[in-house]
Amino acid sequence: MVLAKNLRPACRPHCLMLHIDGVRIPHAYIKKTVQGKIMAENYTYILKCADGSLYTGWTNHLKERVAAHQSGHGAKYTRGRRPVELVYYETFSTKEEAMSREYAIKHMNRTDKLALIASHPVQEF
Repeated sequence: MVLAKNLRPACRPHCLMLHIDGVRIPHAYIKKTVQGKIMAENYTYILKCADGSLYTGWTNHLKERVAAHQSGHGAKYTRGRRPVELVYYETFSTKEEAMSREYAIKHMNRTDKLALIASHPVQEF
């Protein structure tokens, strides 16, 4: 977590980016917590494709990523398997946590993935 005082505006005002300790982060991915610290929300998600297969990925902007998959601009795997449906997601505070969870889910068998999906139905996001 980085204190808000470490934020500085991006070099180009129109790009809506923040620099946090040398890393460029879009404003849309930042939310302030009560303590004045900032967190980026990161997600691990599972999509159900039209052919019944499951695709697992991670992102830091879930709505836009699902829309990209739907429009054919997401992963190569999902392009020919549209439409896709978001069936599961988890939220993490760091990219590394989301990527680790994605890795773990990708190594599950299909039965375990379906059990995970059934135990946590998707709420409105």
